Amino acid sequence: MSTNPNSSSFAVVTGGSNGIGLELARTVLENGFDVLIAAEDEGHLAQAKADLARGGGWVETFASDLSTEQGVDALCEAIGPGGVHAVRRGSMPGLEAIRPASTRETRWAGHSISR
Repeated sequence: MSTNPNSSSFAVVTGGSNGIGLELARTVLENGFDVLIAAEDEGHLAQAKADLARGGGWVETFASDLSTEQGVDALCEAIGPGGVHAVRRGSMPGLEAIRPASTRETRWAGHSISR
């Protein structure tokens, strides 16, 4: 996955396919960010992307079960290093995927924040 090369601000919203997460994504877009919405249901993601795109801005989706370590890792791998300026949680389905950060993840986060 690549972020919009013309963007100076890129945000990730988890749980961004409906409810509070969708409204967070809308607010992020209204404030000039390009946004990646991540959630498990591909159908809801497609609907949310169409809804958000009507308001303008760059919107991308990523389907993954973020309640699992594999799902979180897949999202991080898809985004790649650097380039994320904000992360907003629209949902927190479970804490199973929360674990101590690895050295690689700490560097990734530090690089992202320093940009």
